[in-house]
Amino acid sequence: MKNTFSYGLEFETFMINEIIKLNTYKELDYRLSYLQTKNGSEIDLILTRGKETIALEIKSSLKIDEKEVRAFEAMAKDLPGPKKLYYVSQDPHSVQLGQAHCIFWQQFLDILEKL
Repeated sequence: MKNTFSYGLEFETFMINEIIKLNTYKELDYRLSYLQTKNGSEIDLILTRGKETIALEIKSSLKIDEKEVRAFEAMAKDLPGPKKLYYVSQDPHSVQLGQAHCIFWQQFLDILEKL
């Protein structure tokens, strides 16, 4: 059922599995990790390859939440080196908020496949 906690977890798991499949199949050679602070805040997925870092916030929501994007961006500032930030959701409208690229989940998978 959409808009439930369990749906959000399932969507996040689906996205991470799709990224793992692309990473393996396309031999993209990204190392996958995540970050969770002592207070429970997290970055859902971090992809690193050489000096390249991609941080992802994965949301099942149908609308981009600017407050969540700002919190994600603030947390990602602590990651080392240059980075790309993606707030991936089910909102079909793409927008740039600060440093974060807010995009539809399928669009992110298309971008990742081409890297």
